[in-house]
Amino acid sequence: MVVTVQQAVGDFMDFMAGRGLAAGTIARQRGSLEGRNGFIQACRKTKGPNPTMGQVDFRCVTEYFKAHQGGNGSRNNKLVVLRKFLGWAEGRRLLRPGLTAAALLDGYDHRKVSRSRKLYVEADRFAEMLDAAEKQHPRDRAVVALILYTLARQSEIKPMRLKDLNLDSRDLRMYRQKTGRHTETGVTPDLETEMNEWLDWYALHTAQASPAQMVADHPDWYLTPARRRGVLRNQLNPERPLVAPERIMQGALMTMGYEDLKGEGCHTGRRSGARAMFRHLRDSIGWDGALIRVQAMLDHEDPQMTLRYIGLDQEKDELNTWLKTNSMYGARSARALMPPDRNAEHSGHGTPAKPKSNVIPLRRLA
Repeated sequence: MVVTVQQAVGDFMDFMAGRGLAAGTIARQRGSLEGRNGFIQACRKTKGPNPTMGQVDFRCVTEYFKAHQGGNGSRNNKLVVLRKFLGWAEGRRLLRPGLTAAALLDGYDHRKVSRSRKLYVEADRFAEMLDAAEKQHPRDRAVVALILYTLARQSEIKPMRLKDLNLDSRDLRMYRQKTGRHTETGVTPDLETEMNEWLDWYALHTAQASPAQMVADHPDWYLTPARRRGVLRNQLNPERPLVAPERIMQGALMTMGYEDLKGEGCHTGRRSGARAMFRHLRDSIGWDGALIRVQAMLDHEDPQMTLRYIGLDQEKDELNTWLKTNSMYGARSARALMPPDRNAEHSGHGTPAKPKSNVIPLRRLA
């Protein structure tokens, strides 16, 4: 039976969806294979308008990577997807006899990704960030508050409903789209205050008797809904989800005076909050305890991911600055405490002073 590349990709995507992967993960994989510069297009360019799996060869793979636009990170992601697809196709004997996924991808390795410097807003400017968001709309302040005090991703904030927030028990239930599970997080006193003020405004501007009555009558309304369009854009549309929370964050950052906001958005608030939380906890419960708690808040599987997220490179920069003016071990070296004529022993004039440090000089073995 002849199977086209397009048919195979469709079957592969059904297979991946059947594994229970998050919708966002499936969408990214589909884009790598079916998108404008995807594998299907690469095969069509080299083999004709309706290529079959039996025609897939090295030229298809070469064209796939030649057409890539973007950095090494996205290229690596495309390589992972193609490797999975070709491995799946090999297992179902869709490739030409004798041809393997490993052979097709021979020489294509992951490339080193240079992490661009990210913006971290200091904790003492969080109140300013909330005020800047409120200047746009009260709803926008609520969005930023949820980001700062839950460290949730935008994909987790958008689907939140009124029923997910319980201010009596101070719990917030959220669906982790990236991992495909529901979790609960505690509502801090700061977030409780922000949500009470937001729900008061929400109920008033949707003609509800009170926030409690609004939640009882409309539990499925979105917690931070979309706004209406056109002349009614300042009014809420409670039955439609938030559209572009990253624009809310960018607008707030711009009001605060930040520039060059390409690539910045909700993750800016999320990682800024994570870094501030880590620093705060580090001073009270230690490095390891702080890292574990921040990792749990971010819903990360790997603590190394959390370290990168809170800005390990920036921490190194701070360390280097500190090293330039401080001793590593609390005492200056013996050489640093020698008087200005410390070279007298070499010139034959004077006797060098003994060091006043308690540091024991390390001698290299012959």
